[in-house]
Amino acid sequence: MESYTALFLVTAIGLALGNIKIKGISLGTSAVIFSAIFLGHFGISIPPPFKQVGLILFMYSIGIQAGPGFFAIFTQRSKWRLLYISVLIVALEAGLAIGLKYIFNYDNATIAGVFAGSLSTSAGLAVAIGGSEASIASAAFGLVYPIGVLLIVLFMLVAPKIFKINIKDEEAKYIENTKAENPDIVTKHYRLENKNLFGKTIAQSEIRSITGATIFLINHNSVEIKITPKTVLNEGDVIYTSGTPKIHEQLQILIGNEVEQVPHIIDKDSKYTVKQILITNKDIINKPLSETVLSSNYGVSVTHIRRSGVDIIPRPHIKLRFADRITVTCPKNNAQSVVKLLGGSKNKLNDINFLPISIGILLGILLGSITIPIGSITIKLGLTGGVLISGLVLGRIGKTGNIIWNMSGTPNMFLRKLGLIFFMAVIGTEAGEHFVELFLANGPSILISSMIIVLVPLFVVAMIGYYYLKMDFLTLLGTLTGAMTSTPGLSAIENVSETNAARVSYATVYPFSLVLVLIVCQLLMLL
Repeated sequence: MESYTALFLVTAIGLALGNIKIKGISLGTSAVIFSAIFLGHFGISIPPPFKQVGLILFMYSIGIQAGPGFFAIFTQRSKWRLLYISVLIVALEAGLAIGLKYIFNYDNATIAGVFAGSLSTSAGLAVAIGGSEASIASAAFGLVYPIGVLLIVLFMLVAPKIFKINIKDEEAKYIENTKAENPDIVTKHYRLENKNLFGKTIAQSEIRSITGATIFLINHNSVEIKITPKTVLNEGDVIYTSGTPKIHEQLQILIGNEVEQVPHIIDKDSKYTVKQILITNKDIINKPLSETVLSSNYGVSVTHIRRSGVDIIPRPHIKLRFADRITVTCPKNNAQSVVKLLGGSKNKLNDINFLPISIGILLGILLGSITIPIGSITIKLGLTGGVLISGLVLGRIGKTGNIIWNMSGTPNMFLRKLGLIFFMAVIGTEAGEHFVELFLANGPSILISSMIIVLVPLFVVAMIGYYYLKMDFLTLLGTLTGAMTSTPGLSAIENVSETNAARVSYATVYPFSLVLVLIVCQLLMLL
């Protein structure tokens, strides 16, 4: 059978299987690995390059999407617990592997192969096979690899049932926590009643510096006036503001009572209009708001910015990013010019520009090939770690010259699912080809060891994270898959949740966890 025929036969059967729901649970994209193992047992094979290409596309798309938020974790103490969980789970896995080595009298190569295979990390195997016992480590890896993948996928699917979790409730909890850290920006109007502010200019009033609010218009005697630092405040003026709920609490104390109905704000005769505009013009990307000439040339006030589902207060230093959705108030006669300046093209959001993708992946491959000395040992990030880190860094940078690294949701989702399907199709057929033979040759003890290495840390850390650390369950599952370096596990979670909770936490801990896993693999060879 031709290789491309085999590839699409495996994926078609797997995706059809993944659409089947039993008691509300479906395997989704992850089912491809089941069809691949079955057909691989009967001689169906797919060339390895499909696996590498699939893994590259999947990991790069994850990195690009998570990049803007990944580096923030090191400055947000509330998210350090994700790293703590990563250290804990890898430490448990390593401790269990060492204990099982002595219980079953394994040699170093065997236990290193079992450890790497259980965590489905080929980079770990590459580290472990540096010696003369490479075939032993490879055989152990090949035997437990599908078991490790399947156990992690199944755990992610059944964990909500075991812990009696309602996914919809957890999604609501995640959204609530996200809003608590990044509150929604809302627009409100206040009548000036504070006598201390009568006759003062906006600059003298210090409303902005005290509260952090954005003030974008004043309604004076039913006439809307654009705000400048020299605009004078008068009794009874209605001040248009935007900010978080906490900011609005301060504004009501500082200015006066909120006004529910404001003359002309939505009146067809108003000189101003409110628009939501997508940032797609590459010339404006990565520019701070203070350098965009929106205010000076077009009379624009930016009331808030929405980025990756989160509202951001529009400070002067905030840099605009591709696919940001900003809300502006501007004179009607400048509206079209403002849209043109910012982009506003939905079509560009769905375009896939393969030049930055190719450059980013190439940089990741080069990064993964670098040897890093740590004491008396050396490690490499490998293909997976290098490409992911490249995506994270470039996603954080956003734009270099005329090259835009970021992708919007639709192209990113396409690359991620395509990559994952290719990856799982190949690893499944590889494992299926020798599955029975390897099982008979190596015995059940290796499989038992793999199950212990995978399941015990997952259950223990899941209980700690949910009951002790009070984490929302979707973020916890994403953290567990990242700490286990399991991409199929992440796919299983994404099939049961519509939020990006698991994806963000996965990408947060994966690079850190991968380095820990590689160190453990080398240490197991040196015991």
